[in-house]
Amino acid sequence: MKTIFSTLSNDQVFPSYIKSAEGKKVAAQKAKTAILIKGGANVANKHHQTSKFVETQISDEEFKVIENHPTFLRLIERGFFSLKKPTSSKKDKCAPLDEKDIKAKNAKATVVTNTETPE
Repeated sequence: MKTIFSTLSNDQVFPSYIKSAEGKKVAAQKAKTAILIKGGANVANKHHQTSKFVETQISDEEFKVIENHPTFLRLIERGFFSLKKPTSSKKDKCAPLDEKDIKAKNAKATVVTNTETPE
């Protein structure tokens, strides 16, 4: 089993298609398998908690299918997927802003959370 760590807010699906005798891809409706990598990082759940990354377990056979998939490789290269537990997280553009992001854009901004009252 392999564990893939995702810092994306949305799920990603990696399909593999049935190839014809000539080695070309057949029409899109002839998908052989689809491997789902869960998202949901930096998104609040029903308890208003967010996580920096989400883990997805896939089998070794599924990993062989996606290990050379161009989109999967691009997401690893850009830091959104990792095979090791991330120490620093890279957010995608869908992630909500936190206090550090707001202060980086405007140092004079006042940030109020649900547990604090404004000054």
